[in-house]
Amino acid sequence: MNRKWIRLAVVAAMIVMIMTPSLGVIPRDDAVQSVLPYSKTHGTLSMAGPYSYENHSYYYAEMTTNRTLSGVLIVDGESGEIIADKEIAEKISYTRAYLENVTPENLAAYEAVRETYSVSAAICRQKAELFRNEIPLYKADEREKLGTIVQSHVDAANVYDEMATLFEDVIKTQADVVSGNASYENAVILANQMKDYEEDLQNLGKAYDKVMADTNTYYDVLINGAVAYNLNATQLRDYKLINDNTMKQEKEIMVTQQLALVKEDNENTKARVERDMQVMDEVLKTNDVPGFGVLLAICAVLITGVLIQKRRK
Repeated sequence: MNRKWIRLAVVAAMIVMIMTPSLGVIPRDDAVQSVLPYSKTHGTLSMAGPYSYENHSYYYAEMTTNRTLSGVLIVDGESGEIIADKEIAEKISYTRAYLENVTPENLAAYEAVRETYSVSAAICRQKAELFRNEIPLYKADEREKLGTIVQSHVDAANVYDEMATLFEDVIKTQADVVSGNASYENAVILANQMKDYEEDLQNLGKAYDKVMADTNTYYDVLINGAVAYNLNATQLRDYKLINDNTMKQEKEIMVTQQLALVKEDNENTKARVERDMQVMDEVLKTNDVPGFGVLLAICAVLITGVLIQKRRK
């Protein structure tokens, strides 16, 4: 290899080194600088992140005009390049949507929910034990009518236990995010955990229905045997009505409203990602600026051309 070839190789290596992004995550201010040319025509800029996907970091840039979303861009967290790859952009948008509300404060709230489910499981088991001890005191035909009330409470307790365990896992995932691992992979884990939560809520709804039916049967047995057991039938009817209304209200809060919130959150996340992709396309179309990948490709082509010309000479 002659000196000209050596000099050319050195120059090519230097160019590639200059064009290659440094390792590590760039400061948020540097990511902002990458987006500023776009934000001049797309409103007020805010930057979130970094978020990671496959061990690579990205920033999420959002632009608003009069409080209305007018632009979204994804910035490479290591090179500062504007990402045009839709697959990567969609995953970072998804990550942002799922993780933006994961905070230390919300961790405490989730812990309170987990504790509520644990306590509810204990209460259901306590009631099951009370009924188990009480049922032998009734007549044979009454015991037959009350045959499933113990199991219905045990089943409800088991569902609550599953939900408490699930929330332990949710809290661990969220704690990992809060500690700094705001990754697409964790967003997917949380999304799957919320699917499990939705299934648990549906099972809890069924458990509530069975417990309510069995409890109403229990009161009916007491009312029908009020004279034999020296009980006040009128009071028992009132207790039955109060208990039935209370359980219906509990189901509304613990099941129906929670299911609606989970479904709404899933729909909002999907709609948000779709919206992000749409406005990102609009921003990129109106600001046709080559990113790092394009510049590096141009550089490689130019170097290849020079090498071919040199070789011909």
